[in-house]
Amino acid sequence: HHCNQPDAARSIADRLSITDHQPTTSTSTSTSTSTSKESGWKQLLVAPASTPNPPNNLHDGRIPVAHWPYHDPQGGIIGYVYRLDEPLQPGELKPKKGFRPLTLWQKDNALQWKWKGFDKPRPLFNLNQLNTNPQAKVVICEGEAKAIAAGNLLKDFIHTCNSGGSNGVQSADLTPLKGRTVLVWPDADEAGRTWLQAVLVALKKLNCIISIVDTYGLDESIGYDAANAQNDNWSIGDVG
Repeated sequence: HHCNQPDAARSIADRLSITDHQPTTSTSTSTSTSTSKESGWKQLLVAPASTPNPPNNLHDGRIPVAHWPYHDPQGGIIGYVYRLDEPLQPGELKPKKGFRPLTLWQKDNALQWKWKGFDKPRPLFNLNQLNTNPQAKVVICEGEAKAIAAGNLLKDFIHTCNSGGSNGVQSADLTPLKGRTVLVWPDADEAGRTWLQAVLVALKKLNCIISIVDTYGLDESIGYDAANAQNDNWSIGDVG
């Protein structure tokens, strides 16, 4: 769906709003390692030396449209998020889309991929890049495809998102963002506003320097997002 919005500002810089807050001094809770077990299986949060290939069959009729790797801090792959479309139903213009996480588990010396979510607190997308570039500015979006689009527009920023979409912020480990300059880019819809508020609460506790891409006036019927902005050739303007 191509969206032409001549009245809406199409420079990211023109849409920046800076939050006004005093940094707090609260300490963040320490991150925990995976403790959830399933008959001896333990989720791996650090990739082993050799990892089995992920499965290519999904068993439930849904079609994998895209998938995005999640990394440990050193760059090893510890999971994926798959976008899975339902088969097109009669009368539907586009298929229903869903997302499904795939994580790596170990039992004794055996490794296995399981269609299970990350243990909480869940790692951020591009955690390895955040780890190796501790001073870099960050843009955070509401999903992997949108984060990649934002990264394509904002070359100087590391792009990230929480897994689990608009309702996953409270379950995410956002501590790698502590003290950083963070640009928050919500979708232009109700879910996006809910996600934005949750992200702002979390980032303020982490003493981040926060700015927001203002989505007011953008097409809410499609939840206009960073991927739409990339398709519409938004300019960067003077960001950050």
